[in-house]
Amino acid sequence: MLALAFIDWRHFLLPDALTLPLAAAGLVVAYLLDRPNLVDHLLGVAAGCLFVMLVALIYRRFRGRDGMGQGDAKLLAAAGAWVTWEGLPSVVFVAAMSGLFVASLRSIHGAPLADQQRLDIEGRLQARL
Repeated sequence: MLALAFIDWRHFLLPDALTLPLAAAGLVVAYLLDRPNLVDHLLGVAAGCLFVMLVALIYRRFRGRDGMGQGDAKLLAAAGAWVTWEGLPSVVFVAAMSGLFVASLRSIHGAPLADQQRLDIEGRLQARL
């Protein structure tokens, strides 16, 4: 997760070489330690991926441009492998609150976000390509 956070911070990219093994590891651990709930972990993978793909589709439909990449879907799918489908709302909530917190701090310090910009972890505004 730390490697993914650093790569995403620097390059706005979540490489498959890290997200997919993270999902696989979550399922292996679930198989070894939580076998009775393995189906819930598998549903977590599907739900995480489908949720992000749905949000991305809705965003593209209304805004006419992409707002999320497939790496985001794979990362939430990996989270679902670890926390099951029932834990995914908490993961999304913490992520959303973290983003709102950083954006709020930027706004308080006089740097509001424009709709064509994205916020990196250091609070720098990046022009959307």
